[in-house]
Amino acid sequence: MRALGLFILLPGLGFAPTPRFLEAGECAMCHTRIPKPGAGWDRDTGFIGPFHLWRNSMMAHAAVDPYWKAKVAFEVARRPAAKAEIEDHCLRCHAPAQQYPLRLAGRRLAVARLDSLGRDGVTCTVCHQITPAHLGKADSFSGRFVVGDRGEIYGPHAGPFRMPMEHHTGLTPAEGRHVLDAALCGTCHTVLTHPAGDDRAFVEQGPFLEWLASEYPGQGRTCQSCHLPLLRDAQGNLAAQFIAHRPPGGPFPPTGERSPFGLHRFAGANVRALAWLAEIENEPDLREAAGHTHEHLKRAARLEVTPRRTPDALVLDVRVLNLTGHKLPTAYPSRRIWLRVRVHDWQGRILFESGRWDPGSGALESGEATQPHYAVIDRAGQVQVFESIYGDGAGEETASLLDAVTYLKDNRIPPAGFRPARLAEMGLGPLAIGTVGVPAHGAFRAGEATTHYRIPWSGGSSPVRVEVDLLYQSIKPGHRPPGFAAPASAMQPVVMASARLDG
Repeated sequence: MRALGLFILLPGLGFAPTPRFLEAGECAMCHTRIPKPGAGWDRDTGFIGPFHLWRNSMMAHAAVDPYWKAKVAFEVARRPAAKAEIEDHCLRCHAPAQQYPLRLAGRRLAVARLDSLGRDGVTCTVCHQITPAHLGKADSFSGRFVVGDRGEIYGPHAGPFRMPMEHHTGLTPAEGRHVLDAALCGTCHTVLTHPAGDDRAFVEQGPFLEWLASEYPGQGRTCQSCHLPLLRDAQGNLAAQFIAHRPPGGPFPPTGERSPFGLHRFAGANVRALAWLAEIENEPDLREAAGHTHEHLKRAARLEVTPRRTPDALVLDVRVLNLTGHKLPTAYPSRRIWLRVRVHDWQGRILFESGRWDPGSGALESGEATQPHYAVIDRAGQVQVFESIYGDGAGEETASLLDAVTYLKDNRIPPAGFRPARLAEMGLGPLAIGTVGVPAHGAFRAGEATTHYRIPWSGGSSPVRVEVDLLYQSIKPGHRPPGFAAPASAMQPVVMASARLDG
């Protein structure tokens, strides 16, 4: 039987068991108060230590995020008899430190039984103990990573200074270059379901698969490249820093600065979620993290607008470029982006507007019925919404992950070089990650999507102002569970990119 614990020698007391996983606070003792290079060790703010950045991320809040908890309850309410299975399956990735030992013992974890270790979410001693076993293969997906039983904490550096970690935690730092592999992230960021009566796997969430099908692997750009970026100096060159500090402060004397040094921000697109958590926890660092996440989100896309006039119309070609290594947006289907296009005359009167929303609910004022992908928009009620829509066994739209058997719409913008056939070539089988509901035309292709706006216009050469915003919303109204109590701010979109033209 596989051991569930490790052992540490206590002077005069012999061997005592230590858990396979530790709360992140144990790591904080030596991995928090690390300053930026050259800033001095006597400072008390602006730390870049792994624990300091991680604790203000969604990874650290994976098991306490109010929206996630509401969606789990929503799925359970639809299938009460499967409550234990549903919760345990979700906690495999959202509370892995508490769930993994139970999994090995053939037991399940319930949301109501989360302890302080489980509430740590995606914590340090989970990711840094995952072994290379099966990484990148289908049997590692949906949280089926393998954690070693040797008590080794993997990092990218050779010859780590072992004594402090072994003494304090009973765990041993070891070189493991696989922590830089995107497949490590792919274990939880590829979620496959198996609809009843169907042997095929349904790709419920597939950021890792989308990345595999893009040009990014060939360029050596991984998930970590953007979401756990390396420390760099003001000129953009790789910088080095100590990866740990003595509990009282300052580096351990035998150690030196190391590179690469990963910034454990794990920024994604959860701007509103982090801001809401900052209110709940009254935590200024979370508000700062929300601002950093917004800046990260702004780097995910670029907007280009080309105008021209005809005798009876103002014509705009609005081009959205996907600068990420996955679809835009990706992962959980509650997320969407859309284009808001406004045209004013020289007196500020609105001549045309597509994409306005209700600030109270976050709903599109043109209505929340699913809109098709548009090649041409010529009416205000038409809105270009990039999103995924699930369909159930009857072909109806569903917000339930467990009811979904297909995509009715998926016009999320693919990453550059996107070629879904690569998955089969890699032996990953018939996993469907292609586009759905987009007529074949050159305006929608890997890395970009162009929408043609034709706005009726009889003003001749009169000056106008064009405003185009690309908006991101993490919780669209159709995915808001019944009774879900969230502030209006959590439902609001944020601006990813903007363009302003006068003429």
